[in-house]
Amino acid sequence: MFGLVSVTGTDARNFLQGQLTQDVATVTGEHSPLAAWCTPRGRVQALLRLLAEDDGIGLVLPAELLADVVTGLERYRLRASVEFRRADPDWSAQAVANQTDLELLRARGLLPPARRDASRRRDGVTAVTVDPDGRVVEIYATRPALAAAGLSFTAPLCAADWQAGRIAAGIADVVPATSARFTPHMLNLDRLGAVSFDKGCYAGQEIIARTQHLGSAKRRIAHFRAAAPLAIGDAVQLDGTSVGEVVAAADRDALALLPVELHGRELHAGRVRLEPVSVSPESR
Repeated sequence: MFGLVSVTGTDARNFLQGQLTQDVATVTGEHSPLAAWCTPRGRVQALLRLLAEDDGIGLVLPAELLADVVTGLERYRLRASVEFRRADPDWSAQAVANQTDLELLRARGLLPPARRDASRRRDGVTAVTVDPDGRVVEIYATRPALAAAGLSFTAPLCAADWQAGRIAAGIADVVPATSARFTPHMLNLDRLGAVSFDKGCYAGQEIIARTQHLGSAKRRIAHFRAAAPLAIGDAVQLDGTSVGEVVAAADRDALALLPVELHGRELHAGRVRLEPVSVSPESR
């Protein structure tokens, strides 16, 4: 589901600071925020989770985008002292949500606070809270590091349940079908803390900042629960007229991009009824 590339070298943080929407200076062992890598036109090419590492910054993203992102970032490296290293084959990403596994993390000193993007890192294992309520925690580590930490989970989330948990947290993962199509505001990344409006320049910054200052995001994603499974790209309709599309889906949970005035309305995707799901105030 996810892959990792480590960005190392003496210029690693400065390099990423000029590429990503996030203020890389905020990345620590206790804070692992989201960030977007955008085109010059301000479209999100990839959504990344940033991890503090001993010798640099780790970028966690959908595995199917990893090669393209590395190739794209390398084009901007020029003379900077930066290296890109893909994770060892025994590296893994997983998520837990049941009380037994969360208590195991607590016992090992690895349970982050119930706060979005909060993290705990020790002995090569990083755990990150996905949602504001701490219901889902992601764990990134090599298998030997997990074993050394005594972390053997009873019920790690399957891919569909994990994706549903991310959707419930308002996260629309960018995949090849959606790469470079949407702005950060369309994906609510400004509301998820993935965009810094106080840092210096980065790719697409001028367009993104203009949208923020004008308050002109007319389309955003909203969470819906469907009467039947949906897929990315499914059209969303109101009274038979197309008004948006599904940009993230896990079985019957979906995030759909549509005009903000239609958020909270019951809609359809073909014959499938879509019921709006309320979101936490932090995500509005």
